[in-house]
Amino acid sequence: MDTESNSINGMKIEVRNLRTGQVASSITGEVYGSGEYFVTLIGLYSESLIRAGDALEVFASAQSKAFRVSSTRVFVTPIDLERGWMVLPTIEAETIPTETRLLPNFPNPFNPETWIPFDLAQSANVRITIYSMSGEIVRVIVLRNLPAGSYTNRSKAVHWDGTNSMGECVASGLYFYRLEAGSFHATRRMVILK
Repeated sequence: MDTESNSINGMKIEVRNLRTGQVASSITGEVYGSGEYFVTLIGLYSESLIRAGDALEVFASAQSKAFRVSSTRVFVTPIDLERGWMVLPTIEAETIPTETRLLPNFPNPFNPETWIPFDLAQSANVRITIYSMSGEIVRVIVLRNLPAGSYTNRSKAVHWDGTNSMGECVASGLYFYRLEAGSFHATRRMVILK
């Protein structure tokens, strides 16, 4: 199959059958206000190309470099094949930040854990170093090869459980955290209250 993809509302859509490895060409469909994309299976359907139970990987890419779109996986049902089309899940694009920033940790003050959010304007290796008030290194957290994006919610921000590099709980007090990402670096303070 050809690997041509359609541009839908500023996004390019490709569908790959994980069983056969083939990428669907001439995908036709429509995006509705809810973000659902209806893809036509007619023209893709033959017993060797698509079957009920096949896993399809949907790749969406934004034409603008200001957005990143991830892939999603769906499974073909007998009903999809019977009607000749299927509904893909909502395709969401994440805005890429224009500048790298270190944000305030949350909660602050905290006990026993906190999250350290940040934005990356470019892909980078990220290092968070936590210091005591006297400047002694308490803990180093290294994250390799992170893509540009916002790491601001609990599922993406750096988690610190209030322990040092040996796994021991640290004392109450003022601590500093430093973000290093490429040539960017910034420092903020946080408080542990027990």
